[in-house]
Amino acid sequence: RRFEKEIKDAFEFGSFNFARESLSILDNLQRAKDAIKNDTALKDNKDLDKFLENIDIIEKDLVSIFEKNNIKRIEAKGKKFDPNLHQAMTEIEDEKNEAGSVIQEIQTGYMLGQRLLRPALVGVAKKKNAKSTEKT
Repeated sequence: RRFEKEIKDAFEFGSFNFARESLSILDNLQRAKDAIKNDTALKDNKDLDKFLENIDIIEKDLVSIFEKNNIKRIEAKGKKFDPNLHQAMTEIEDEKNEAGSVIQEIQTGYMLGQRLLRPALVGVAKKKNAKSTEKT
């Protein structure tokens, strides 16, 4: 039985490293879109929208391939911080949100089936420090 389980795991997760490294392609596409949108010299280019449209198509195709291979995005923003799925990069003082809830997603996380492929890098809400609001 153990041998059967090892074969099953090898089949399911054999592409784990490839999948994890492929996530950088998706990240780089998003960074490229953001950089192009924020570049003042390119904003005046009339072909910019068509170029961004093509990048969107490539991005959607890649996401579709991930979904076909059981690679799913971790929904983080607005959820309670879960150390099994999220990696806290910063704490942000926030009175509107409950302490410990994710209010900023720095990098998207992904699951490969039931296995964590990459944690979501997040900013977590914390209540304002009483010392900082008191006058001394």
